[in-house]
Amino acid sequence: MTTPVVVTGAAGFIGSHVTRALVAQGSRVIATDLPDDLSAPVLAGLDTSRLTYVPGDLRSDETLDALVAAAGERATVIHVAAILRFAEMASALGQIAPSFPDALEVFEVNAMATWRLCSRFATPGRLERFVYVSTRSVFGALSVDADSIPESSPPSPVGIYGSSKTAAEFGVLAFRDVFDLDLVVARVTGVYGPWQGVVSWIGKAVDGVVSGSGYRTPAGADDSYEFTYVKDTARGLVGLVDAPQLAQSIYHVSSGEMYSLGEVAQAFRAADPAADVEFGPGSQPGMRSRLPLGGERIERELGFRAQWDLKAAIADYLAVERTGAYGTEAVEALRPAAPLGTAD
Repeated sequence: MTTPVVVTGAAGFIGSHVTRALVAQGSRVIATDLPDDLSAPVLAGLDTSRLTYVPGDLRSDETLDALVAAAGERATVIHVAAILRFAEMASALGQIAPSFPDALEVFEVNAMATWRLCSRFATPGRLERFVYVSTRSVFGALSVDADSIPESSPPSPVGIYGSSKTAAEFGVLAFRDVFDLDLVVARVTGVYGPWQGVVSWIGKAVDGVVSGSGYRTPAGADDSYEFTYVKDTARGLVGLVDAPQLAQSIYHVSSGEMYSLGEVAQAFRAADPAADVEFGPGSQPGMRSRLPLGGERIERELGFRAQWDLKAAIADYLAVERTGAYGTEAVEALRPAAPLGTAD
């Protein structure tokens, strides 16, 4: 790739892995996020001579101007940055309710800042490709008569976060059509892996195993989720950045595989027989079944399939957290199959 890649949310969970994957393959990267710098593990062992970090808030004209200046005449943008106010999740559990300022901030960051970022690069003709990283949450209320949710399904969001990401999608897709931009939406879901922290069932279990305290819940073994290892997510997103041409405007970058939390506990014990991870029988209160995302388009065009199975991924996750060594790079592991064609 000759043009630089601007990565937003580069200090966050998915953004940090995408940044590392791009640096590892030798791309010139302009990374940005709120912290003063990226954490040491993100770039450990890599040649960072082609990396520029621009700290700042994407709602700020100063930050946008700095990104455009750092990128030069033309750039590709992969926009990962977003916020999820956990008060909204807590509200669903009968705990803290979100406030109106929280809700407005989510829309300002997830929707308005997305549109401004896109237009700031596109207006002077600087934009090579814009990849907007969205989420399965745009389908929060969707019910389809199928085994998975295809890319062509219309969004049906629930809540502030899903609605803000849906609004962003509609805006950037309108920009694509009106201004003839090379722009795609990439939806991800169930992403887990190193540096995520304790914001998922798997993250909590990893924390418990690494600390030696273990992790147990009274119920949940029967609950199933679509889990995607972050190294697969990063590989798929980089594939969308690198592809010479893309035939569609929306892609799903996910495993397509549903795993029960009982299977998660088994995977921990396979990776570490001493791992004290157990989910009690039955389902968690309020658990709803969810269909996985269908990823036919990215498989057909780029040959992408998620290739980290649950057991291998959890073993790798534990190794990274325990040793600090990243191990197999996302862009080097498990090469994709040959593309199957581009017709939808």
